[in-house]
Amino acid sequence: MPRQSDTEPDSAARARGWPAAPLVAVLALILAACHTDRQAAETAGMLGRAATALDVARTEETKRYAAAELAIAEEKLAQARNAARQEEFDTAERLVSESLVNVHLATSKAEAARIRAELERRKASPAAAGERRS
Repeated sequence: MPRQSDTEPDSAARARGWPAAPLVAVLALILAACHTDRQAAETAGMLGRAATALDVARTEETKRYAAAELAIAEEKLAQARNAARQEEFDTAERLVSESLVNVHLATSKAEAARIRAELERRKASPAAAGERRS
């Protein structure tokens, strides 16, 4: 039959177990910091890609036909940068996505306006008028 000292830790063994709790807490903080660093890096990458997309979208055509959408995209990107500085990475990523939606909307709207103008130009051209009479 096992002796009581074999099955129950003595007070010295229990005392040695207590330092594990602070160690676990420190490890949890380190892991959280690593997660925050990784999320910060991912958010920074998203911000960079959104800024590039916005720069590419700023054409004269887009400024003319989709100025409101460009302005919204710029505002959302500014808000995303601010959220990232505040380490509100989930909010920053959502705002980056909203900015990109407005960039795509602006470029699509400008492209549609360009196509409409081209169709109107073709309809009005003398060659097109002659083809319709034949």
